[in-house]
Amino acid sequence: MRARAAGVMFTLSPTSGDRSKIVMEASWGLGLSVVGGEVTPDRFVVDKVGLGIADRVVGNKIIEYRRGDAPVDVPLERRDVLCLQDNEVVALATLGKKLERIHQAPQDIEFAVDEELPEGSNLVLLQCRPETVWSNADRKPAFDATAGMMSWITGSISGATAPPAHAHDASHQH
Repeated sequence: MRARAAGVMFTLSPTSGDRSKIVMEASWGLGLSVVGGEVTPDRFVVDKVGLGIADRVVGNKIIEYRRGDAPVDVPLERRDVLCLQDNEVVALATLGKKLERIHQAPQDIEFAVDEELPEGSNLVLLQCRPETVWSNADRKPAFDATAGMMSWITGSISGATAPPAHAHDASHQH
């Protein structure tokens, strides 16, 4: 593959878990520099419902991987230029929504834009897997103030539970 750009896409916000957003990070060349943390990639935030691009942030893309094993310097004139065009961002977001619908869960997707394929047919899905951080997060309340005390009271009445350790702590007796 001859990747002009590549990156990762989450069908929710990886920082907040917001399922109304699709977030992409991409850089020039193959995706090794993005997944390896070697560059600050471009970042795109897309509204999942209307597919409008809500935010674009140009990254600091100083190296890229082309064919071969070693990274090469990105020419100065491309370092501060977005590596994805708006139509590619929207097409990728559309693909992400379809994959999320098929798999019935938010997805973590790796993609590339092949520079040898014709525009409109040049988006390549490299990998798709379930997003695991927010999708598996326990959605129960963070704290239930009554659970501990009620368990202790119920246990004390039935004789099944001892009182909290500090209740008999000699250092608290006068």
